[in-house]
Amino acid sequence: MIRIPDILATNQILLNVEAENISDVVTRLGELLKSHSAITNWDGFNAAIQKNAAMSSTAIGNGLCLPHARGNFTLQMVMAVARLAVPLPAKSGSGMIQQVFLICVPHAMSSDHLRLVGALARIFNDESAVSDLLIAPDPTSYLKTLSSEELRLT
Repeated sequence: MIRIPDILATNQILLNVEAENISDVVTRLGELLKSHSAITNWDGFNAAIQKNAAMSSTAIGNGLCLPHARGNFTLQMVMAVARLAVPLPAKSGSGMIQQVFLICVPHAMSSDHLRLVGALARIFNDESAVSDLLIAPDPTSYLKTLSSEELRLT
């Protein structure tokens, strides 16, 4: 079973990101993954994430936004995260977004993707977990907190 530390490295975590809108955040996160060895078709991946961000709200509540792209442009699931300096409004009007998790998934890993989304939803339904993520001082602490919460809540 794939766990968060298997697909997220500290160099794929941005903290205190300033942005005008979620599309800007998604673009910045996509750029973090551009040189990832698992991404085999950057143009296809970038087009998919931009289309996803433009077409629908990927906010799921509790300050969490999960834009994603599923396709044949990656060899394995990869992820990048941004914690925003100032929360941004969700397109759907479902509150404010504080943290954005961009997920890139090959078609063959749909069940792993669903498990990951479920784990993130459980983490973000726990107020103490969210608080700990919001005060993590650096990407290493952020990843450690996220990983321990995944183990605790799944």
